[in-house]
Amino acid sequence: MSTGTLAIINGDGQLVLVVAEVNGSGQYTLHSVPEVAGAPVSTGNPMPVALPAAAGKTPVAANAFEVVTGGSPVTVFTANEIANGAVVANPSTATANLLLDFVNTPGTTAPGTFGTTIEIFAGEKFDIPAGLTTAVQVNSTDSAHVFTAYRF
Repeated sequence: MSTGTLAIINGDGQLVLVVAEVNGSGQYTLHSVPEVAGAPVSTGNPMPVALPAAAGKTPVAANAFEVVTGGSPVTVFTANEIANGAVVANPSTATANLLLDFVNTPGTTAPGTFGTTIEIFAGEKFDIPAGLTTAVQVNSTDSAHVFTAYRF
């Protein structure tokens, strides 16, 4: 039997995670609450974040890994620093969402004043495109909000 987590849009237009189990006969069962190690996902049993590596490229640490003071954005990558793409991930244990922007300064809500702020929920990541020429900033409502970030 194999399992996988799917993200689907329910009838109310909300994104819902479900677990699909497929047996050897091709029959499948959907579970509305994803599981990790046989237990439902919760704050005590978070879903891991998979961060892909780029083939033939060496990851380089970001300039910042923490929003020190909630509401005060930090610069994760400076302009012209992302030649081959980058990743910013909010840990599954985070108690607040990250707000990322590479057009304007991010506030503490998405889509922000100019509609360019991207919200990264706990346990999720955002892949930044290769060749970006602008700086990338991150904000949070929480102080001491740590996150993972690297570029190629």
